[in-house]
Amino acid sequence: AFLGSRGCFAHEPSSVSASTPVYVGLALVAFGALAFKEKLRMHAMHVAAMVGLAGIMLATDTPFSAGAWMVPLWILGLVTLAVGLGLVGAALMVSYRDVQHVLPVGIQLLLYASPVAYAATHVPERYLALYYLNPLAPLLEGLRASLLGTPMPPMHTVAWAAGVAAGALMIGVLVFRRLERRFADVI
Repeated sequence: AFLGSRGCFAHEPSSVSASTPVYVGLALVAFGALAFKEKLRMHAMHVAAMVGLAGIMLATDTPFSAGAWMVPLWILGLVTLAVGLGLVGAALMVSYRDVQHVLPVGIQLLLYASPVAYAATHVPERYLALYYLNPLAPLLEGLRASLLGTPMPPMHTVAWAAGVAAGALMIGVLVFRRLERRFADVI
């Protein structure tokens, strides 16, 4: 049998968690084969990542916490904000050439103003209200809390970030559609 439930070098049947990497590897190969089809590529990559994560958690006997169920919601908020801002940036970059020089500076400032490399616990208490005005802060803090078990951000800041992300997406779509008519003339 092809490795079966015996593991790679075991002479006696091993536990399910010991052979999990083998099964996860086979699943990743199967999803990788699906990735050659253009329409299935994105979905296959997401499923492969989730299968890989589940396999690693099973193999290392890591418990699946309740906060981990929130990870897709935090990622959805981050993606919504990124797509909205990206649509605005792309439309403005085509219409106004100077945006290509300003946009990287703005992204760099957002990186330093967001809790990417540090937690909100390192921000002094008197600056937390100002800190959480950045819509990336509660989303990244929530993602960190779900994955690492740090404290969750206050719910009013999460609502603020969700509203800003939804607003950014709506404004991004409107700006892109409005400026889209001029793209062919400019390019």
